Amino acid sequence: MTPKLGVWILAAASCFCAPFAWTEETSASPLLIEKAEAGDTASQLALGIAAEDNETKPDYATAARWYRRASDAGSGMADWHLGMLYETGEGVEQSYDQARACYERALARGIEAAAMRLGLFYLEGWGVKSDRERTLALVTRAAESGYVPAMNVLSGMYIAGIGVAKNNQHALAWAERAAAYDDKDAQLTIGAIVMRDQNMRRDIRLARQWYQMSAEQEYTTAMLAMASTFLKRGATDDDRANGRRWLELALENQSSEAGFLLAVYEFTSPDGLTPPAETRARAFLERAVALGCLEASEVLELEKSGRPLRDSLRHVATVPMEVRYVARSARWIEAQSTAGNRPPKFVKAVSPVYPATLSLAKQEGTAVIRFVVDTKGFVQEPVIVSTTHPAFADSAIQAIRQFRFEPGIKDGRVVSTRMQLPIYFQLKVPVTRSSTRTD
Repeated sequence: MTPKLGVWILAAASCFCAPFAWTEETSASPLLIEKAEAGDTASQLALGIAAEDNETKPDYATAARWYRRASDAGSGMADWHLGMLYETGEGVEQSYDQARACYERALARGIEAAAMRLGLFYLEGWGVKSDRERTLALVTRAAESGYVPAMNVLSGMYIAGIGVAKNNQHALAWAERAAAYDDKDAQLTIGAIVMRDQNMRRDIRLARQWYQMSAEQEYTTAMLAMASTFLKRGATDDDRANGRRWLELALENQSSEAGFLLAVYEFTSPDGLTPPAETRARAFLERAVALGCLEASEVLELEKSGRPLRDSLRHVATVPMEVRYVARSARWIEAQSTAGNRPPKFVKAVSPVYPATLSLAKQEGTAVIRFVVDTKGFVQEPVIVSTTHPAFADSAIQAIRQFRFEPGIKDGRVVSTRMQLPIYFQLKVPVTRSSTRTD
């Protein structure tokens, strides 16, 4: 089993969605297939979407085949979907050039939303020369057409200063336009701007109103943000109770981070650490692990190794991830080692940089990298095994090249060793870490 390295970036989590929702029958019924085979473009597009969105096992190759037929018949929507497949390499050979061509056709056929994806290509230089001015023009075009994700991307660009100068007034203006469509991400962004901008009058009540509107759409990121407005140093008993209720609501809605933060909450109670509080904290951590929280898993691993639960929680909450990862891998390597044999031992781990474009588009993903640790402990021959987006893989390889190891040992001799690591790119809420402490 290979140890896992998680990557956490401070940003609101969300999922990028295609710009259109298909409302007709999308199952591969005999009638739909017959119509598609006869050349009906809408049926071809429907079959492509059905194959791509199959919950049991997406069939991207079949989706691409139907999208191509619909594209050949002039469907801009099919061009959009086909472009996404070429961008990520699902069902087709990955090609930024082919993806860009698809998006350009979609835009020429009236799909204004395609301008946003083209703009992001020019931001990162994916198959084209980087051009920040063109990025701004294209993303603005998509936003002005009413495409809400483009409005959110523009807001994010102005908040972070990506491709443009930082400007919270512009960020707020675009977020407000997106919020007019009742968009939960935009509502969350407005709340965050109101809470943090040094040049604006901070208004916690107004921020909470925006957070609540977002949370009412069952958006757990907004629930965690709302909790953070209550769980601060010097919080009153009422504030702590309100913060806990928001965390519990997020956990009820399957937020793994909420389980971790509820465990932290138990150890920051004014009543001090009690056996019942420790029992509740452990239960919250176990729930978070079941929901996929790597941090909670790490806490329970430390406790199992003999470290008190409170110390384990403090360690995970305060020690940088790279440092924890090296220590965690050492425990795994010790368990795998035998007399005269030992896998390579981590000495230094480096967090990959989250690709700016994917962060703006709020896309999460993974990259699995295979490489060789040579007899001097350096990484050689890193290659991509799989990835949800090539930009994640590029970032992961750049980071892994900087990893350092004590070389592996076999039969008492230092040897080169082939390894494989999954790298996880996850977007996180920026406000919860500082609002709950274990010391």
